[in-house]
Amino acid sequence: TPATAAVKLNIVFAQRYDTSSDGWKTPHYYLSESVGIATGLLITAIHNASLTCLTSKWFDRMNRQLMDLEKSFIHKTGLQDRPLNRSLFTAEDPLSGYGSWMLPDLRYELEHRSTENRQKWESTYVRAVETLGSRIRKITESLSSLG
Repeated sequence: TPATAAVKLNIVFAQRYDTSSDGWKTPHYYLSESVGIATGLLITAIHNASLTCLTSKWFDRMNRQLMDLEKSFIHKTGLQDRPLNRSLFTAEDPLSGYGSWMLPDLRYELEHRSTENRQKWESTYVRAVETLGSRIRKITESLSSLG
């Protein structure tokens, strides 16, 4: 439980050489291999003790998943009449170029009472929200598996 959980940080260092009392340096051979084996043993011991161990690979994967959240609202071909604007979430007002509009292409269709592209943009936004929801569930599952 969170009240009894203790967070520990283990950092593994590599020592490239020993220095004798007279200043001579003796290199350590197979340094990467030795550190890799020692780290593997440490992680195995942590898992065998039924503790949670987060590695840099886990953090890399989580970071990619978080970045994918933003990509849920990126439209590959750009907005209507504005191909350089790709955010489905917010963009400048297409009429003045100044104010910010939320859900810009859907709002454009609604404000102009246009039915020409409304269905296309509604389905585009529904897909974006579904993708966002799926990605949030994936992150939630990753976090839930921690404890």
